[in-house]
Amino acid sequence: MDFKDWETSTTDKAQIVAKLKDSFAYLQKVIAGIDASKADEPKKVFGQDSTNRGALWTITEHLSEHLGQGIAYARMNKVTPP
Repeated sequence: MDFKDWETSTTDKAQIVAKLKDSFAYLQKVIAGIDASKADEPKKVFGQDSTNRGALWTITEHLSEHLGQGIAYARMNKVTPP
């Protein structure tokens, strides 16, 4: 699949949930496979110099942004987030 079309590839809730679960499972697998002794190994992250540790930090920050957006969206629609 061409990633530029990924966001519009489906509107089916079941498919979206499945893709999201697959994505988190893949992320967990990759994180579990990182050798702690290589945490500070240099890496490029979105074209910037970083490390494995830096990449994990970027992932954490990115996910927290999505959580905040989801909470704000829920509150705008009078839904109390869990």
